[in-house]
Amino acid sequence: MTNKRLIIYISSILAVLIPCPGRLASGIILAVSFDITFILTTMLNFLFFKLNLHKSVKVLLPLSVVSLVTVFKLILTLISPLNALQLSFIFYLQAFSIYVIFLNSSETENLDFKLSLKKMLVNCLWFTGFSLGFSLLRDVLGYGTLSFPVTSGINQIKLFDINSCTFLNFFASTPGAAIISAVIISLAFQINNRKSASEVNDE
Repeated sequence: MTNKRLIIYISSILAVLIPCPGRLASGIILAVSFDITFILTTMLNFLFFKLNLHKSVKVLLPLSVVSLVTVFKLILTLISPLNALQLSFIFYLQAFSIYVIFLNSSETENLDFKLSLKKMLVNCLWFTGFSLGFSLLRDVLGYGTLSFPVTSGINQIKLFDINSCTFLNFFASTPGAAIISAVIISLAFQINNRKSASEVNDE
């Protein structure tokens, strides 16, 4: 993966996760929302090209993404109103994130449906792993808990008394999330550059 695509991927994901509540429960919900919406968007994109709607894809695709995210939000509202309320604005940031990632995926015009879907699943794994890891880190450091979504809101498992390490609360805040994201981006670039260098040496 090139550095340009890597920064687009990570920036699009962090645009959703940084303003998101620093809870693992929120990360789980967003990961499920992303995976479902991204897979359905891939299917719709394939359908648009099969129907020779090439010229309309740039209009139909963002409308489809927003519609799918809105439907997911409505379903979540019926299941867990509190979680839907907490993430209401975040879902629309996620719609933008999905659209940006989708546009920057070289497979968007691949007419081989199985191959396209298989490659798009990699993007789902990227977001799912990143979302869960990022949210888990903020939940543990910021609150000293593990949280999971339930119909009434979130269920918390206390790991340690956060009052004994109050400075860790910072990581649950938006500025704390921004600092964590800066470290992640730096590490991602180093790993990607080393991987690229090793591939060049092998050749």
